[in-house]
Amino acid sequence: MHRLNIEHMVLGYVATNVYIVSNTETKECVIIDPAANPSEILKRIEKDGLNTKAILLTHGHFDHILAVNDIAEITGAPVYAHADEKKVLADPGVGLLLRDVADKAVTDFLPVKDGDILDLIGFKWKVIHTPGHSAGSVCYYIESEKVMFTGDTVFRGSYGRTDLFTGSFDDIARSIKEKIFTIPEDDTDLLPGHGEFTDLGYEKRHNEILMDT
Repeated sequence: MHRLNIEHMVLGYVATNVYIVSNTETKECVIIDPAANPSEILKRIEKDGLNTKAILLTHGHFDHILAVNDIAEITGAPVYAHADEKKVLADPGVGLLLRDVADKAVTDFLPVKDGDILDLIGFKWKVIHTPGHSAGSVCYYIESEKVMFTGDTVFRGSYGRTDLFTGSFDDIARSIKEKIFTIPEDDTDLLPGHGEFTDLGYEKRHNEILMDT
């Protein structure tokens, strides 16, 4: 029986992909980038009878974290994010002239670093630090299931913008080409922070980063 289940919701101002990843046997789940509408996310979890064990953040921009504090308070689940994302999480609207998101700052989180393995809901989640979209951007890779959650680092055929606070084009190019594209399993599914799903083999052949560097 395949134990990993991934539910997908599109929420918030800019249609952010929110993922509820669960173990079908234990009914434990992880939420990735709870972007907005905490009540809607919690209703989905309750409907499926899931127990939230962690909230994973790929980065700290406002459109990925607006529901974090509410969900963490209600579920008691710890929040994980890269240590280098502390400044962005403390001011999620930085550089975007957004004042109404200041109260959504995330200051209580468990820091992760490149290469960490998180043992969550019966699976091993490898943290891949992929700076570029922001200094603390990460991807979460479940190698056994050939699935990676790429946040705003890799999109289908494209990659995240690098003109925001702590962003860097050189960094994102290195992150994608040296950390993600060096994974040999081309049939790994890539689930991005926005837009369509893709896979590693397609991106190795068609991603715009190949033409822009």
